[in-house]
Amino acid sequence: MWDKVGLIAMILGGLLWGHTPLWAQSAKPGFKIIKWTKPAECKGRGSNFEAGYVLSPLDKPVEIALYLQLNNKSWIVKRFQQKSSGYFKIEASDCNYTGNHYGFSKYADDKETKFPTVEAVKQDHEASDQHPKFKIQQQSEKTDCNSVKLETGYIYSPTGQVVEVTLFLEKKDKSWRKKIYHYTGTGIIELGVDDCDLTGNFKTHISYIDKDR
Repeated sequence: MWDKVGLIAMILGGLLWGHTPLWAQSAKPGFKIIKWTKPAECKGRGSNFEAGYVLSPLDKPVEIALYLQLNNKSWIVKRFQQKSSGYFKIEASDCNYTGNHYGFSKYADDKETKFPTVEAVKQDHEASDQHPKFKIQQQSEKTDCNSVKLETGYIYSPTGQVVEVTLFLEKKDKSWRKKIYHYTGTGIIELGVDDCDLTGNFKTHISYIDKDR
């Protein structure tokens, strides 16, 4: 039986900081990615999984399997073992990573729980909804001018393709401003919206560039 800590790439927000994941409320072990960027040398492509956090409620060693999708739609798995709860380095960086990933964990002495095969993860992923998704991840109020600041967004591109996100922002005069972003794969994007003429209302649209045009 698989111990699915969380399908990280598919749950928009549930495993991001600011939320308490369900595994943190049980005796099962778990982990999540806490530092995830794009490598500077990859020119907007790839992913750099730098660090994670392991939770071991029973204070026992935990085994982790991290499955990573490549640009050719194949998957690889990287394994880690941690003695107890705490932060750990992942250091998995490659221009061929799409950003899509799945995390599984189990106690090291658990002989019944088995990690899925790479092929099983690939099949499950491809059987899931393949439409891209987007949500605002980090935003705050601009109290000095009664407006809003949109800092980052989370993009999920199941195929790893380039997506286009269109952000429609309502202005205080009831007109709308449009901002367009392009992003390769799954990950966190800087939005850079910091104006005093916005109401805080917005609409979004996301599509694959190569597929939907």
